[in-house]
Amino acid sequence: MNKSDVVIEVRGVHKWYGELHVLHGLDLDVHRGEVVCLIGTSGSGKSTLLRTINHLETIQEGRITVNGRTVGYREEGGKPVAAREDVIAAARAGIGMVFQNFNLFWHMTLLQNVIEAPIQVLGLNAAEARDRGRELLKRVGLADKADVYPRKLSGGQQQRGAIARALAMRPDVMLFDEPTSALDPETIGEVLTVMEELAADGMTMIVASHEMGFVRRAAHRVVMMENGVIVEDLPAARVDESTGRIRDFIQKFH
Repeated sequence: MNKSDVVIEVRGVHKWYGELHVLHGLDLDVHRGEVVCLIGTSGSGKSTLLRTINHLETIQEGRITVNGRTVGYREEGGKPVAAREDVIAAARAGIGMVFQNFNLFWHMTLLQNVIEAPIQVLGLNAAEARDRGRELLKRVGLADKADVYPRKLSGGQQQRGAIARALAMRPDVMLFDEPTSALDPETIGEVLTVMEELAADGMTMIVASHEMGFVRRAAHRVVMMENGVIVEDLPAARVDESTGRIRDFIQKFH
């Protein structure tokens, strides 16, 4: 991989919540078609990093670019200054995000959830959006659930619906924040299968997850975070050869 393949570039990113310093000058490159898994204990900064990439959280120092476009900011005097909302929305449109708790609209059917943003943000007409939405629901194994409301779906079905909703925006990259942590054990596999298929199709992905089976099957790299810094970054194929923090983490938690 070379510099021209970099889709996500994080440089010197610092994030504070008041006096709490959460991210400490992070640097990270993610290449086109690469699946990077973030691991680490709660509070290590994984979710915050993902949310800064999508500009759901602001940063105080550093720079984040996706496909060469700075997300959420313009630079003045070497410092990030908030961009206009329309510029932020345009940059964010190419970044899909899947959260821990689905975040579906309960008053809409699953298909309505999937097509809302393409109609409102991308300007698709309703018929085109519905056709695209049904294709995506079929892709995630929910073709027969299009007209069902989220409250009548299992957690795994809701999360697969959330993945379809994110894909409906035709994102260049997908961010997953512990997508199976709120699921029952019997539904985790169906969500991981969809994610593995996305990885096999070449989707650029950053996944915060402790599902080491998925990591070994689908990831290209494993990045270990601790106290807001990256302490180890290895090819996934070499995870079991780690002599550092990744090894300690796997031995303790798996």
